[in-house]
Amino acid sequence: MRPKPDRTWADIVRLSSVGLVLAICVGLGAWGGVWLDDRWDTGPWMTVIGVILGSVAGFMELAREVGRHTGKDE
Repeated sequence: MRPKPDRTWADIVRLSSVGLVLAICVGLGAWGGVWLDDRWDTGPWMTVIGVILGSVAGFMELAREVGRHTGKDE
């Protein structure tokens, strides 16, 4: 069994991008919700649902990346 190479910089870059991915997921969910609210005249409900779905997607990606980093996903 070979030891893993020192991937400190690769890990730093990967984990620092998780915050950006989380923000993009929430932003896209909110944008999609606003678009649907305007299209269907549903008030703020689609925006709320979009933010919730975007948050869930972002936190799932966060958990997946942390699992990869800690070795729990293997």
